[in-house]
Parts: sequence; structure tokens; C-alpha cells
Amino acid sequence: MVGKENVEGENISHTPTEDKQRTRDKWDYIEILLRPASAFMTALTVALIAWYGQQTLKDRASEDTTRAYNAQVEETRRTEITQNYRLYSELLSKREDAESGLRKDMFSTILKEFFQVQNSNNDQSDVAKRLLKLEMLALNFGDALSLSPLFLELDKDIDNNSYPRETSKLDRTRDRRRLQSLARRVSQQQLSSLSTGGKSWEFSIPIKSVEHGKDFQWPFDENKENSQEIELEGIKRSYTFTFSQAHDDYKAVVVELEIQTPLVGESMTIEKEFVLNYFNFPMVDNTRLSDDQRFALIMTNFGDKAIHFTAICFPGKYSSQRDKPFLDDVIHRLQNEALQHGK
Repeated sequence: MVGKENVEGENISHTPTEDKQRTRDKWDYIEILLRPASAFMTALTVALIAWYGQQTLKDRASEDTTRAYNAQVEETRRTEITQNYRLYSELLSKREDAESGLRKDMFSTILKEFFQVQNSNNDQSDVAKRLLKLEMLALNFGDALSLSPLFLELDKDIDNNSYPRETSKLDRTRDRRRLQSLARRVSQQQLSSLSTGGKSWEFSIPIKSVEHGKDFQWPFDENKENSQEIELEGIKRSYTFTFSQAHDDYKAVVVELEIQTPLVGESMTIEKEFVLNYFNFPMVDNTRLSDDQRFALIMTNFGDKAIHFTAICFPGKYSSQRDKPFLDDVIHRLQNEALQHGK
């Protein structure tokens, strides 16, 4: 019995050891199997990191190369643009100098010949030549010169000219129409330029209303105030016109102009009377308003039954080159711009 118990005790004591040995052997096998796998994974990881680093360096080098190339291309483009601008500026400056010289010579020559003593006979050819010279002056220098006196003087010379007796009326009418057509052409060109920055409106009056000493006020409405209100650059002004003494032969009418500008607690009124004909050019023959603005009235057509007008209010910067703004207008405009930017 004792022997049997010893044998069973030995069997019991050897069983845990065998289990541990088997477990250890399994882990050894696993370790043996994983060792090359681990070495392979380590080598693969190192290779992947090296490859990724190499690709990153290549990409960075490529980006640096591309960036340097683009910078060089941009610098070359800017250099070319700068050179083109410089060349364009030089060519433009030379062209302006050449054009100014040509205009100066042409102006001196035409004006000198225009004021030369007329032919002793004051014949038809002399008027035709002066019309041609005036046309060249008006179309080239109409925005810089006050040409109305030249038009008026030539209009008087057409009356006093010695035309052939048999065609006197036709020749005189033809030359006067040519002179008036030139004046209307210059006025329309200037009006078209001023319309880009100003506000214009058209109206007409019947000729019968200003004949035989009659006066006609425009706008006329028995139920409303007789004025036309126009707003430009935030400034509202009211315009009233009174027409009288229409002259069909010379296509002229007397105008009384009243312009009211509402102010705080009061209003500023400008009153002006003048003779309006085809020879009033808006860039030069205009009325100066406050805040460096101008107003001009143009006769567009003196018809058989009605006289047609175009009125325009425009900023002073669009006026004639010789018409400079007053210093107080410039200061006032700068102050307003500073207040607007401050808001």
C-alpha cells in the first residue's frame, strides 16, 4: 500500500512539470518561427522608411526645382513686362511729343492764316477758305479754345461778303448752313464726351411762343413748380429757363437761366442771361456751379416750328482744358472725400 501511494505521489508530482515544459516548448517554437519573421518585418520597415524618406527628398527636391523654375519664369515675365512698359511709355511719350509739335505747328499756321488780311474783293473763295481753316481749328482744338468769337465773326462776314448777284442768296445760305453744321458737329462731339460723367436732358419749345416779344418759361406746368430738378453727385439743383427774342435768320434765342441749389436753411441762386445759338460749345461755354460742377445749354436744332435744346450738368473735370477748378472747390472736394472715407 505504501508503494502504491509513493507511485501515485510521484506521478502527481511530475505532471505540472511536464505541462510547463510543453508550454515552454510551444513558446520556443513560436519564438523560433517569429524570429525570422521579426527580422524580415524589421528589414521591411527599414526599407520602407528609407524608400519613403528617399521619395520625400525627391519630391522636395522636385518641388524646389519647380519653385525655382517658376520663380525664374515669373522674374523673366516681370522683366519683359517692365521692359514692354518702359518701351511703351517711351513710344507713347515720343508720339505725344510728335503730336504736340504737329498740333502746335498746325495751330500756329492755321490761326495765322485765319487772321490774315482778307482779299480786297472779299469774294466767295475767301469765305470758303476761312470756313475750311475754321473747320480744322474746331475739330482739332475745339475742347481747348473758345471758338465762338471766330464763328460769330465769320457769320458776320458771310452777311457782308460780295457774292455773285444772281446766286447771292443761295451762296450765302449755303455758307451759313455749312458754318452752322460745323458748329453743331463740334457741340455734339463735346456733348457726347461730357455725357459719360454728367446728366443731360432734352426739351423743346414752340417758336410761336417766343415771337413778337413773347417770353416762354420752361418747364411750364400750371399745377406744379416751374423748375427742372436734377441730381448729380448727391447735389440737387433746380433749373428754370425763360426764352425770348427768337431770331430765325441767325438761329438764335435769348435765354434767362436760373439755377437754385438748396442749402441748409437757405438756397443759393445763380442767374444768367445770354444769347444762345449754334456757336455755344458746352466744354467752353458753360456756367460754373458750386462743388466744381458745370452746366451748359446747347441748341441742337432751330426748326420751322420748334427749337430743340439739350441741357447737361457735369463735373468740372470734364470741362475744357483751360477751365481749371477754383482752389476752394478743390479743398471742399478733398474734405468731402476724407469724410466719406472716414465713415
